[in-house]
Amino acid sequence: MKRFFAFILVLVLVLGMVGCGGSKKLTKDEERALSIVQDLVDSLKDPDSFKLRDDVLVIYNPEKSDPFSMYVYIDYSANNSYGASIRSIAVYHYYEYLGDLKNENDNKIGMPSARALYEEYQNGTLEDESFINASITVKSSVIIKNLK
Repeated sequence: MKRFFAFILVLVLVLGMVGCGGSKKLTKDEERALSIVQDLVDSLKDPDSFKLRDDVLVIYNPEKSDPFSMYVYIDYSANNSYGASIRSIAVYHYYEYLGDLKNENDNKIGMPSARALYEEYQNGTLEDESFINASITVKSSVIIKNLK
């Protein structure tokens, strides 16, 4: 009987170590996306209501030395001031929030080109090879697992 309990104890310890040490280090792209999603969550009136609705889309050109060639699209929902759940697609240009992609009237600087880039990506008509080769999605499960 003592051997059985010793075996169970060792098994639990081994499984615990595997579970703790099995976490994968984030890639640079995943870290960027996570940082931007965390910024979005922190800016919400009700951060606990945040739900990521799809993978995070990151479109950038690594061949350009200009870091501002990166666009990040976050499909999410959260509660507004009245408690209603609202779904949006937040757009970031590099690490700066541009606006809501679903708001057709949002035409501040950068939004029209961000909207066009997103639509070309979704339609499969993205013509700029440098953006095509560098478009990535970061799995929503990776983001949710690592949010604070």
